[in-house]
Amino acid sequence: MGLTTVAQVIREHERIDILVRTLSRLDPDRILDENRAQLEPLAKLQPPADGPAAVDMDIVVRAAESLLEHCPMSALERTGHDHSLATLAHRCRVAYDGLAALIARNSQPRAEALRAAGHAYADGRLSIDEVAAVLALPVPDAVALLEEQGYRRSIEGLRLTDEARQQRLAVIRDERRARNGAPVVQADLVRREVIASQRIEDVDARPWLKT
Repeated sequence: MGLTTVAQVIREHERIDILVRTLSRLDPDRILDENRAQLEPLAKLQPPADGPAAVDMDIVVRAAESLLEHCPMSALERTGHDHSLATLAHRCRVAYDGLAALIARNSQPRAEALRAAGHAYADGRLSIDEVAAVLALPVPDAVALLEEQGYRRSIEGLRLTDEARQQRLAVIRDERRARNGAPVVQADLVRREVIASQRIEDVDARPWLKT
């Protein structure tokens, strides 16, 4: 988000919370409340308003990598299933996937461009077509990359304005009239629909589809 100081972070905290919820699927307020005892000493530090907004991401990535390396995720999920702790096991999986996505976001050769485009996409400021253009990828590959690295859009970000909805409906109407309602089959549409179906099943179908 381009925030560099503590004062800027405090000013934009509501927008930051929304973005954190969207990207991580976790509620930062709930996390803070659950860990209040551990975090209380840090609350007394009172960093200066012009202090840096974030720690060195290299340190964060290294810490996350060390956690994942020794985390028996499969065993945790089995334990959750065997002892009726599915909710807790799911939270562990969400956290694990979130850390893996954080590492991937910050370890790519194009990490900076991906991070900027991913945040703009999650925030509703860029369409998937625009993200694909920025990353020089086909749209299906851009979608897969965004999902793999944790960039998701909230329901609010998916909603169209009334004006945008009317524009899209007008384009659909004009296209249908131009072909007199006749059915149309396009390779791109078939590819898109197959990928969408496979994503529901958490299977990457792209290697089996003709480009």
